[in-house]
Amino acid sequence: MLLNIWKKYSYIIVLSLLVLSLSITVLLKLDSNGDQYQQIKVEKGDTLWTIADKYSDHYTMTKEDFINWVGSENDLVSYQIKAGDSLTVPVKNIPAYKNTDYQLASE
Repeated sequence: MLLNIWKKYSYIIVLSLLVLSLSITVLLKLDSNGDQYQQIKVEKGDTLWTIADKYSDHYTMTKEDFINWVGSENDLVSYQIKAGDSLTVPVKNIPAYKNTDYQLASE
């Protein structure tokens, strides 16, 4: 009986399994892209506190939690950072046109 079902519907079964596996792969790929955080370069005078202030409109945790997250995710032994360091911050990637850190040219 199973052999007859396989002979009649094998292409449908194989196609269904292929579609299912591709769907799962796509869903997992989309889900993993949801946690992309912003990479920043530390500038002269930056501290974790000033970075937390700078991005305060883009996250919902407390500043202390933000600083602890940055320290943990970036494997910081101490919370000292220096200019040129690259850090991942818990802020979704912000498109360049939404970045408000710009200065207008003076006349």
